[in-house]
Amino acid sequence: MKRRVKTGIRGYDYVVNGGFLEGTVNMVTGGPGAGKTIFALNYILKGADMYNENGLFITFEETWKNIRESMSEPMLKIYERTENRINYLDLTAMRRVLGENYNLFDVSVLSDMIKAVVENNDVNRVAIDGISSMALRYTLSTEHRNAFFRLGLLLKDLNVTTVLTAEEETYSEFPFKEYLADSITHLIYDGKKRRLQIVKMRGSDFVGGYHGYKITDEGFIVYPRRVTSAIRSERKKEVVSTGIKVLDAILGGGYNRGDIVFVIGCEGTGKTTIARHFVEDGSRKDEKTLILCFQNPWAYTQMENVDVVHYNPAETDIYEIFDNIYTKEYDRIVIDPLDALFVQDLKEVQNLLQNATLYLKSKGITGIFILNTPEYVGTYSMPSHMAHLVDTIIALKYAEIDFQLKRVMSILKARHLRYEPGLWEYAIRGGEVEIYGRIERVSH
Repeated sequence: MKRRVKTGIRGYDYVVNGGFLEGTVNMVTGGPGAGKTIFALNYILKGADMYNENGLFITFEETWKNIRESMSEPMLKIYERTENRINYLDLTAMRRVLGENYNLFDVSVLSDMIKAVVENNDVNRVAIDGISSMALRYTLSTEHRNAFFRLGLLLKDLNVTTVLTAEEETYSEFPFKEYLADSITHLIYDGKKRRLQIVKMRGSDFVGGYHGYKITDEGFIVYPRRVTSAIRSERKKEVVSTGIKVLDAILGGGYNRGDIVFVIGCEGTGKTTIARHFVEDGSRKDEKTLILCFQNPWAYTQMENVDVVHYNPAETDIYEIFDNIYTKEYDRIVIDPLDALFVQDLKEVQNLLQNATLYLKSKGITGIFILNTPEYVGTYSMPSHMAHLVDTIIALKYAEIDFQLKRVMSILKARHLRYEPGLWEYAIRGGEVEIYGRIERVSH
């Protein structure tokens, strides 16, 4: 079995099942600004820094001087401490010195240079950035194909693990992927959101579909689409308190460990307060809680064992938001409110939410998802595409009781719980939820 070569690119190795297969040639394609050069540079720098592997970076278009000057401070620090492991061939600068008559794009010339550097410096990984430029030398498709085939054979003979970057248009015009690339990673950038897709990976499993990614000062970061089987947690069955004694009694003891609970209701009904009681109960019991908060983060402050992550969902990639669920081990999670995410692509939200709920259940993590509804009085409504995700639904609203508008709650659904049906009057006093009792009659 071939060894896996970890790229060191955060999140990407998960997508490609642990890394590239050793000795393979891996194509990264995309349009301008998609991040192809950053990907290739990260592959070389992280390989030297994290895995002590010598690298060779070959640039066809940008000079190495410009690449160095455009490095962020964290990436430059990595380069400075691993400089003795990094080799480079700056074909742009070499062309300026040698002149246009010395054709560095000739595959024989390029192959000789690569072989010399690899063998003399014990290079393990190679990145060739802007390989589309070779189309200037080989304009006929048959010549182009043969040249890349020869280059691919050399790289495999040298047993180096290679990343090639290519412009999307050139890549489409000269479909040499069948002859050269063992894997193809396609980067998509529309000016707002970034998506990554593995198109092909010979001899290896990978996580299909689209994944989010981001280019930061720390480098290229991938936010994978997580895949989790629908397996219930191996934790023994136990009840998790809501943090409200009367609500625990109504639910027959509390929530089941690993359940997903929706707290739905209109503005001002106390949804966040109910979630805060749940978080405070976990904090007292040394259980770790993640809160993905899109409004009023102050509601969850000053509690131990609680990570509050606040985002503006209109400005943050949905993949980045959901990635927080998988980065640490938690016992409880709150999303407040879930409907704030609906400003994003709804299909992506549904897919990521479904994967997240499967993961939470498999790990026995109990979750409260808050959902705003427009109804102040009358019947409740809930998006039909979410009903299958939830184990328990606590519905909050206003009702007219004895000619007064009061808060009432009911349990619309409680899978595997022996709950008390009916409407329950409650109030919020001093940040505490007080539940008075079952209501027998509501005015209409």
